[in-house]
Amino acid sequence: MSPLPVRASLAALALSLSACGPTETTPSSSTGAFGVVTVGGVQKLYLPLEELNEAGHAQVAVVDVGKAGNGLTAAPALLKLIDLGTSEIATATGGDDRSIIAVSTSSARAWIINPQTDTLVKSVEVASANGLSSFSGGGGRVTGVAMDSEQREAILSVWNGFAVLDADTGAQKRTLSAPPVENFGYDPVRRRIYAPFYGCTDALSDDAAQSPAACSTTKAGSGEDMTDGMTVVDLADGTVYVYQDASVPIPSQPLGGEPDSAAVDLSTQVVVVPSESNKFQNVLDFSRATFDRAARTVTAPAVRLGEYGLEGVAIESNRHLAFLEEEFGNTVGVVDLSRAMAGTGEVRVATMPELVDGPWGNMGDPHGIAVTTSLSGGRPVGFLVDASRRFVARVDLERLQAEGKVSGDIPVLGGSAVTLLEVK
Repeated sequence: MSPLPVRASLAALALSLSACGPTETTPSSSTGAFGVVTVGGVQKLYLPLEELNEAGHAQVAVVDVGKAGNGLTAAPALLKLIDLGTSEIATATGGDDRSIIAVSTSSARAWIINPQTDTLVKSVEVASANGLSSFSGGGGRVTGVAMDSEQREAILSVWNGFAVLDADTGAQKRTLSAPPVENFGYDPVRRRIYAPFYGCTDALSDDAAQSPAACSTTKAGSGEDMTDGMTVVDLADGTVYVYQDASVPIPSQPLGGEPDSAAVDLSTQVVVVPSESNKFQNVLDFSRATFDRAARTVTAPAVRLGEYGLEGVAIESNRHLAFLEEEFGNTVGVVDLSRAMAGTGEVRVATMPELVDGPWGNMGDPHGIAVTTSLSGGRPVGFLVDASRRFVARVDLERLQAEGKVSGDIPVLGGSAVTLLEVK
């Protein structure tokens, strides 16, 4: 397949490192539980909360994640609570400095938020969310959301593929058939969705009459059903490719069992897909991928790393660092992707420090993980949200590299690597 055209505005941001100075942020390439955007020089994280307010309405917390902190002494960082106008709770957000889209695993409703004023613009019904997916750590109606800023499109993962909405009006533009996915990655430069999947037949329409059509058409090269794999969706023309690797022991599971999430380095096209069952990370070089349009298949060079069961991933594309986290646990990791593809990369791991009222616990699905480049000093940083959604941790990824271990006793990160921010 010939390379897709690279659009100038995103290319300048994501592909040219010299254009990404210390005051720039990079677009998110993974779909966890929240979006991080920069508005008026403030880095804001939009975190859906589980508690209703006094009016009985669901809320999204706006958190200043660039705020100066005091290490492990949590600094108050809540900027505002946005009332969603309904008791239906959001579970994930994504967006840019023009629109934040909140979605829900338990509801077909999506909410559009203006990040300039942090106010609710409108809510819409997602017509394609008329079924439920099911995974080991969650599932539901809408499991993730990514933004294509140039196209002004919000991409939502639903029970039978992807729904594409107008990011400003909420109007549904199209639906793409694919197996359901827990946490997908998106490359806005090349307009590719990286969608690991498993449990396809466990997803059902609301009347329980059918599972997704893609369950019976997504095949391994040998002809058997692809039970645990990944599709790559080209949004430019709607083609859905199935990732293949005939060299692995089980071709119907080319990425191992239960591939749980995905993220992509926007400058190098390296994609990371963790396997929940096998506890390793697949590192795939899509800059050298071979797309077969007639067969609807794709292959790419791959390496496997780690044995720590880190299911969540987000990638900082300036320094090519993948930030990893253990869902429901307290272990985190980092890997230099340039070294990984050269055969010398290793996952360095550590555990999060305890909170004032007990152990740190990462969120489950959608994963509470994100990355950006700090506006203060230009350092790559990762974000985690604890399971209670009371605290956000800002993790210095270079310090995690320095303090983390490849093997042996896993260290606890200290205040030089972690800044705690209090949400509520």
